[in-house]
Amino acid sequence: LIGSQTGGLTGVHRDVRLMAETLGGFDFDVRTIIESEATSEGIVSAYGELIDDTDDDDAVVVYYSGHGSRTLNPKADRDPSLPSQLQYIGPTDLDDRADSRFRGILAEELSALQRRLTDTTTNVTTIVDCCHSARMFRDHALLPKADDQLGFPWDDVVARWQRVRSEAGHDLGDVNPHAVQVVACEPQQSAYELSESSIGGAHGALTAELVSVLRRPDALRLTWREVIEIIRPAILDVVPFQRPDILGRQAERQLFSLDTRSATGVLGVGELDGKLWIEGAALFGVADGDSYALVAPGSSPDDPIAVGVVDVVTGDRGRLSFANGQVPELPAGTLAHPLEVSLGRRPVVVRPPDHPDRDELVDAFRRSVHVRIVDAPPAGGSLATVALDDDGMLLLDAQQL
Repeated sequence: LIGSQTGGLTGVHRDVRLMAETLGGFDFDVRTIIESEATSEGIVSAYGELIDDTDDDDAVVVYYSGHGSRTLNPKADRDPSLPSQLQYIGPTDLDDRADSRFRGILAEELSALQRRLTDTTTNVTTIVDCCHSARMFRDHALLPKADDQLGFPWDDVVARWQRVRSEAGHDLGDVNPHAVQVVACEPQQSAYELSESSIGGAHGALTAELVSVLRRPDALRLTWREVIEIIRPAILDVVPFQRPDILGRQAERQLFSLDTRSATGVLGVGELDGKLWIEGAALFGVADGDSYALVAPGSSPDDPIAVGVVDVVTGDRGRLSFANGQVPELPAGTLAHPLEVSLGRRPVVVRPPDHPDRDELVDAFRRSVHVRIVDAPPAGGSLATVALDDDGMLLLDAQQL
């Protein structure tokens, strides 16, 4: 657990103590790196010791609270092979310019260390509560966890970047496929320290909300996807411009485990104007008539809170309706698990619903990957209508011709 309390931050040590207490409750052996230990050399050395001490069946957490920045690289104008911007975290000796050395730790250097760690064990969780950008928005209750630095020893910065890229036998720009990576915000955003957090005192917004979830009695039954769905709206309510996320392919892992819970087609649910809406409708092909089980965090889709049917799709949201007409109250982090969904299949109406041959025809249609059967044309219209009568069937196009 690394804490670099510099640049006006006051809650970093409190963050580290809180995480130490919380992870100790999961039987982790915890080492804290703060103050004089949290220098550039101290952090890299401690990370190396962690790698050396790790066995292949260990669960490992690496946590950082402090400043982070993304700054323009003036050397890139003359050398297009260099990145236009550099990301780094700020150890406690970041301002030390002795020996013309850069004492930040580049994102690429952290990535290389993490890859060495996941070469030993794939049960790795990285939690980074700092900025991914250097935007310096100010608010009386918010302190951005970013730090703009001028006058860097750029020759040393570039040499280190080139060295780590050369030593890594792969593209460090890729997200590590083996680690769960919890980040406080998007790359262009700042993460913030709250002077009075939800758990009292100054804390990083991500740390405060994450700990509140980790201390739930059902925490180990949660997936990281469920965790982020719980903490993201809580953070956005307080800091509308900080959106935490889970990077990589392992969001379906249960906490600190290699066990996963399948979440194919599972989408977030939000409330707007007294209605419940599925998020990401356009991206995931949500359509009228799709049905979803609304499942509380840590629960099984076999025991949903309610089952909703999409009755309106607008923009990137699909509105849910319920058989009893009542909109259920949902706990934070509830997800919509698909029951019967179109996944891009075009709607076809088969009528009348009581025709004796309808079931046989519907069964035949359901074997097609291109169409789905609906009882009535959805708001966007149907591909076709099959009208059954005593003489056979009539196929009508979208204009009912």
